[in-house]
Amino acid sequence: MARCSALGMLYLNGQGGAQDYGQASALFRKACDGGFLLGCTALGSLYQNGQGTFPDPRQARTFYEQACNGGEMVGCGWLARLYLIGLGGPQDFGQARALFRKSCDGGFKLACEELLKLP
Repeated sequence: MARCSALGMLYLNGQGGAQDYGQASALFRKACDGGFLLGCTALGSLYQNGQGTFPDPRQARTFYEQACNGGEMVGCGWLARLYLIGLGGPQDFGQARALFRKSCDGGFKLACEELLKLP
């Protein structure tokens, strides 16, 4: 499944050929469904940013949650951001803080920076 995700990144970035969000999405979904959690995070990002689809923050939140619940710390960080701004569901500063902490403790440096910005 890691190979599916890696190939999805090539399509996402247009490396080695034309950029194709639809193909990237299909590959990330296959990786995610196969238990490769970075694929779930990447898929969440596509839905959040409306790449290859209409923006769907709820769907993004679902994929980030799946990644985070499985221990993928980047997914936890992006999920925290959605809670912080109330995108795709209710705004919840406590949940955002807890997720940023989990992500930071798991090694995602950007989450550590975000944690420092919270009041």
